[in-house]
Amino acid sequence: MLELSFEWSAIDQLVNEIYEIWCANQAEGGAIVTKGDSATH
Repeated sequence: MLELSFEWSAIDQLVNEIYEIWCANQAEGGAIVTKGDSATH
């Protein structure tokens, strides 16, 4: 059980890191889209 718990802990940490990076990329993409919309209008 300890090994399984350790693996899940590592996986959970990895998922959190990927999620943070994804959110950062989404924020940058959203900012670019907003600038594009402002320029278009």
